[in-house]
Amino acid sequence: MADESDIRGYLTANAGVTALVSTRIYDQRVPDNLGQPPVRPFVVMTPVADVDQTQIQGPQIAGLFTIQFDIYADTKASAKAVLTAIRAVLHPYGTESVARDLPADDPQLRRISCDWQFLLPR
Repeated sequence: MADESDIRGYLTANAGVTALVSTRIYDQRVPDNLGQPPVRPFVVMTPVADVDQTQIQGPQIAGLFTIQFDIYADTKASAKAVLTAIRAVLHPYGTESVARDLPADDPQLRRISCDWQFLLPR
């Protein structure tokens, strides 16, 4: 079981991920003070759902936490390499529910978005 800060820690401590994105894993949005355009590739982590898993009787036992990871890169191959690295790190801790190749706000960018679900203690 993990929480959001643990998930970020797993990613930033992994050599495969940091080789691709360094420390450019941002919380919910790219900080304004980075200058334009931000160095790519980078990842934006956004918590999108927190659902309690309850027992019929007794206290809540756990929650299901979903984090969306948006990967931005100059090329599709670069974005896919980051996705592969994220999958390798997070597989023991959660389950990927969906991955999408989406348009980015900037037509020069590639964006892949994936949702991961993690079981959290309550």
